[in-house]
Amino acid sequence: MWVSGNKLPDYFPLRKLPWSERLYREIRGVKMKQLIVAVIGILMVMLLAIPVIAENIIVDAEKETLSQVADAVTPEAAGRTAEPVPSDSMPGGAEGSSGESGGCGMDTRSPVLDGGAFTSYDTVFFHGSTAEANGGPNADIVYERDYSDGHYVRLKASSSGYYPAAWIDCPFGSYHSKQGGIQPKVRYLGLHYRSDISGGGFPRVDAVEVWNGCSRITTISRTLYTTGSVCTVEVIDLGGWYSFDRGLNMCVHIRSESPYERIFQIGGYGARYEW
Repeated sequence: MWVSGNKLPDYFPLRKLPWSERLYREIRGVKMKQLIVAVIGILMVMLLAIPVIAENIIVDAEKETLSQVADAVTPEAAGRTAEPVPSDSMPGGAEGSSGESGGCGMDTRSPVLDGGAFTSYDTVFFHGSTAEANGGPNADIVYERDYSDGHYVRLKASSSGYYPAAWIDCPFGSYHSKQGGIQPKVRYLGLHYRSDISGGGFPRVDAVEVWNGCSRITTISRTLYTTGSVCTVEVIDLGGWYSFDRGLNMCVHIRSESPYERIFQIGGYGARYEW
């Protein structure tokens, strides 16, 4: 159909552009696609790199913290003097120390005498079945067994001034440090225990040694016993706040003056870490 004026009606498609214009538009379209792909690639690389950079920063910070804490807990580097012995402590252990040949010596760090600055704490308890008699075979022990309600040690009967005794290790996990270089300290320990249900109060605790790794922190002279049929919790005060960065061991010394075989039970034991 022919329209007057030699003009195409509106519904007809536009005439083709010159080849130069078409080439320009195609090149521009390709460049835009390449630019979009390049931008997406850069964003993906950045997203993948961020976790690696953050991890490296954290690792470096942790290494620096561990180095600072290690320097801080080295007695020689800090120039610390020997710790004061609490008034309720004994110069030695009950019937000798629980450590083999005295361990690796007394710990020379001084306790924190004022815990008023502490605002946080973790109180942890371990089940008594993790406790065990110290050292090799002990002739005073009739048997040693673990049950669902704790650790049992049966001591021989006493006779002619002979009183059977044993050391019982109660080991803890301890803090070397917390995030940020914080090093929690301990002053209070807990012992969940029971003397024999016969009611005579034997075996009973007469001393508690506290160890940091292979170094003895202190020895507390205490007499602890029960006369009932249930376990009780006794809080043991160390007299100051101490760092335990090599593992905490509360070593309990028990003895019996009963003319009969008697059982001592540890249901659990705990510590309060403060910072």
